[in-house]
Amino acid sequence: MCIYSYVLSKLYRLKDTLNAAGHYAATGGVIAATAAIGSPYFILGAAGYVAYKSFNAHKGRKNYEEFAEDSLRVHPEKHKFSPNLGKMAKTLYEKSGLKKGKERIHGFRVDAERMIRNGQDTNPLVDSFKDMFNKEARLPNAQVMGLNTPLVMITEPLLDMLTCEEEEAVLAHEFVHAASMHLQKSIPQKFMQDVAVNANTITFGATVVTSTFSAGLGGLATYVVGGALAQAGIKATADSHDPHLKLKIGTARGALALGIVQLANPAFLPVCAATVGLSMGAGMLTKSFSRSNEYQADRGAIEYGANPLAMITALRKVNTALHKAAGIPEPKDQPFIQRELRNLFSTHPTLERRVAKLSDIARKAGFSDAEIDNAANGELQYDQHSTYSNKSPKAPKRRGRVFDQDGNIEKHLIVA
Repeated sequence: MCIYSYVLSKLYRLKDTLNAAGHYAATGGVIAATAAIGSPYFILGAAGYVAYKSFNAHKGRKNYEEFAEDSLRVHPEKHKFSPNLGKMAKTLYEKSGLKKGKERIHGFRVDAERMIRNGQDTNPLVDSFKDMFNKEARLPNAQVMGLNTPLVMITEPLLDMLTCEEEEAVLAHEFVHAASMHLQKSIPQKFMQDVAVNANTITFGATVVTSTFSAGLGGLATYVVGGALAQAGIKATADSHDPHLKLKIGTARGALALGIVQLANPAFLPVCAATVGLSMGAGMLTKSFSRSNEYQADRGAIEYGANPLAMITALRKVNTALHKAAGIPEPKDQPFIQRELRNLFSTHPTLERRVAKLSDIARKAGFSDAEIDNAANGELQYDQHSTYSNKSPKAPKRRGRVFDQDGNIEKHLIVA
């Protein structure tokens, strides 16, 4: 069984590598098609522009990550919502092979005391970071950030919501993202996508300008030359002996035809449609790459020891809470085309797709169909200490906390 798991793990790694290579190659194909429609010089111009933007974005990302490292609260090893948080972190750091020495989990809430100790100056940029993180801290969320040193983060509302097994599954998912270097792998592909989109934008603009110019020139020729020659033809009609009458009228008709042809410009619509289609294709490849990384992180979390059924229920809880926070009903029984489009234009797979894949993994791991169906469709269970728990008969609706800027409970919010 150990040999089987080892071989299967290696095959999955190969599959993930080929998947990344396929997305790179497909995005490169979009760039090649763009160069064929427009010009290689458009690609060079777009690449220079994107490189400049990426350089500035990298500086902004660096400041953002340094702020997070120095200013966000570090969850205690024994958190009030997660008594085993420290043990989980240590185990996942070991399994993922990430750099040790800072085996800790961060929250999203800004720690004012840490900012003072680390000498963080108050300025508009820092204030914007504070507002951003404190706003995110109100929602159930987990993520990993950092190009060099990964920073694993989870909000208190999410810790409050999850059971111990669900928490382990969510954290393992984030550790797989870090260990697999998904962020680092996505940057080159995103760069290629931006080059393709900007080059297609240049091609589209050049097509519009040249078509407008050609149409305008043709229209001017029709108006001036055609009109003048038509007048000459009318005058010459009175004198049937004019030997150039047919030539003049024919030239006027030719100028009129030239104006109409230039105005229509048969290449305009195909080129514009192609540039729009290629831009959309490049964007969808980036989203597809992101979705494949999410699937890989789900599967990798199970390899780290997470319970696939706990991952299913954790995803369901987060999905429900986020829809309620946004005031949007959960999409149920959507038409097939609507579901596919929702998945196609999203960076994360739909809940239904993730649950389906995790159910297959659970089935192969030996879980019964009844257990899988209960995790996928049954009533969600919360720990008794959780503010989302409905144990009390006086409070049949689950309640979640909204924290103020200092991390204290501001009010209770009914979330179910």
